Amino acid sequence: MGNKLRLITILEILKEKTDNNHPMAKSELEKELQAKGFEKVDRRVLYDDIKILQAHGDVGVDMRRGAMFKCWALDEKRSFTVSEMIILANAIQELHILTQKKTCDLIEKIVLLGGGHCAQFLRDNLIDFNDKKSEDEDFYENFQNITKAIVEKKKVKFKHKGVEIEIVPISLVLKQGKYIVLYKYVNESGENREQLLWLNSMKEVEIGGESGQICFDNEKIKEYVISKIEQPKK
Repeated sequence: MGNKLRLITILEILKEKTDNNHPMAKSELEKELQAKGFEKVDRRVLYDDIKILQAHGDVGVDMRRGAMFKCWALDEKRSFTVSEMIILANAIQELHILTQKKTCDLIEKIVLLGGGHCAQFLRDNLIDFNDKKSEDEDFYENFQNITKAIVEKKKVKFKHKGVEIEIVPISLVLKQGKYIVLYKYVNESGENREQLLWLNSMKEVEIGGESGQICFDNEKIKEYVISKIEQPKK
């Protein structure tokens, strides 16, 4: 296998199984590489690989033990601290619009950001007291379609109380644990109007065509949301 692939693999191993409190000895790293299909790596080659990663700020190295040097993926390179990941996981736990399965899936993605030792710590210490979880398996797919439509400036089609509707979604607003969709539509007079709608009342959401010439002012949208947020359309 090539040198670049070996470097990438070393970094992946260190990110997954180490941190600055749980370094990995050279001998352990050699075993991990062999388990992933690499032939036994010469000591000097492994030193050179670590030096390259160290120069790029990806790993820390403890050379005090000579040949049994220890190295670890630098915490500074991780996206979130342990405290931040706990906050994110707790926030997801509190969203009762998610099913229990989706909640577990998202939390697992978050805990893995911290590497193996951190992930196990989070799994052992996260307790979910929120038993009011949604049973709507389609909610997250609807959420994804609306988000994609906003990003791509497209319309969405959906059913609301049995009636098929087409709108231009502008923004998603979280209110008291539920999402509200701010959208634009054209009334009978051909004028652009804003409205709010609970996302969980939108069924079978599909991405439609381009949103056309409908334009909006972000500041005016914020003012509208603030003025109407207490009573979105059911």
